[in-house]
Amino acid sequence: MKRLQDTFWNAFHGQGRASFWTEVGVNLLILVSFGGFVYEQFADLTQWDLVLLARLELTLLLLFSVEALLRVWSYRPELLNLLEYRGLKRLEVHIFERLKFCLRPWMLIDILTVISFLPQLRGVRALRLLRLVRFVRLFRYSNPFRRLARALSENRLQFILGFFFLLVTTFVGGLAGFLFEYEHNAKIDSFADAFWWALVTLTTVGYGDIVPVTGLGRLVGGILMLAGMMNLGLFAAIVGFTLPKALMQVREEQALLSSHLNHWVVCGYESGSEMFLSLLTKEIDEDTTVLLMGPGERPDGVSSRFVWVEGDPQKEDQLHKARLPFAAGVVLIAPRSLSPQQADATTILTAFTIRSFLQKNPLDHRRKPLFMVSEVLDGENKEHLLTAGVDEVVETNRLGFSLISHALKMPGTARLMGTLAAFEDFSFYVGFDSSFGDEISFGDLSIKLKHKHHILLVGFRREGDNEVINPENDVMVKSTDTLIYLSQKQVLDR
Repeated sequence: MKRLQDTFWNAFHGQGRASFWTEVGVNLLILVSFGGFVYEQFADLTQWDLVLLARLELTLLLLFSVEALLRVWSYRPELLNLLEYRGLKRLEVHIFERLKFCLRPWMLIDILTVISFLPQLRGVRALRLLRLVRFVRLFRYSNPFRRLARALSENRLQFILGFFFLLVTTFVGGLAGFLFEYEHNAKIDSFADAFWWALVTLTTVGYGDIVPVTGLGRLVGGILMLAGMMNLGLFAAIVGFTLPKALMQVREEQALLSSHLNHWVVCGYESGSEMFLSLLTKEIDEDTTVLLMGPGERPDGVSSRFVWVEGDPQKEDQLHKARLPFAAGVVLIAPRSLSPQQADATTILTAFTIRSFLQKNPLDHRRKPLFMVSEVLDGENKEHLLTAGVDEVVETNRLGFSLISHALKMPGTARLMGTLAAFEDFSFYVGFDSSFGDEISFGDLSIKLKHKHHILLVGFRREGDNEVINPENDVMVKSTDTLIYLSQKQVLDR
């Protein structure tokens, strides 16, 4: 069952060839259905043609219904990747997260596609073309739909505020209009008529199909007109400015109230580190959210692929914005505008602040603790960062100078290490493989992994010990050991 679900997940939610060709097939069916709709409107149809079109509609309805159900069934709730639930709680999360998934814009488009096949809603069959918007992979380098979706997502609290104001004023105005106009106005004999009049007046459309006749009704209409002007101004501010000053406080709560899960947080980013972001983009999955946290407004060079959170990671009261308890990991970058000692001191303080914050805001049922990797400019400060709770420290200056020094004695080694560190070619990976039993010799395991996955085993790491690189063939490796191998991609479970 899990293998079957994985297959459908790759087809409906993945980023590979299976997903690509699934979308191609679905969009071809959409074009066929719309072609049948156009043919029905303009062709001189016989009774046999109508029967064939009806059968085509029924077939497409079944296909799209099955496709929508499989898309929901194969969906993997992100919350379960982060938290360990069992029994009824796990079932509750599965149901609730799938309901939330059905309310996402792309999924709502799928549901509209299915609904448009119902006989009672044949008039909205043109909505099927909305499914073509899902096929955004046509935009390989710059995706306008993704940027639009991110802009709407990052500012959704402002839009919620605008629509809430519209809803409240429509309800209050419609209710008041009904109370004042009922039995006096022949055009208003139900709440639906009153709410329609309030909405039309509030949006300044003014069809004129319903006009108040009482004095109080006209007073309500005048108030709705003024409220409509305010509502238009509010929406103009939201749409015209990404971060309107009047809504800055609402925007500050955006990251805190968002639904980011298993995301990565980068602290200490500053202008000039664009190369790091480009390399990071190649290493992480396309669906993984990366939050950049730093002072001031979003730097110009930051791609829309990343979410910018304004704040100081050295202050605990601002770490809530990045939803750290729900994050998969944190990256600490040393500020280049300071001296190495000052930069490392800033990084160490940030690490202590983050660990203190996580201790005060624990998240129960996590599968594994938050992983923190940090850069250090002066190797003497490495131990301080490890003491601060950093899981892995990268000595960038020492690493670079070591490569230069070794290249003088062994020409070509610097280029080789650069190749191994790059994502595009062979690189180091870590993982587990328990399929060969509880214990096996290093030599036998190397041969079997080479044959099975075409990877090169270079060592292992046992819990509590340092890495063992290129051990003797008779050294025994346990199934719980972390394997270190060279490969073109991740092939072992982590």
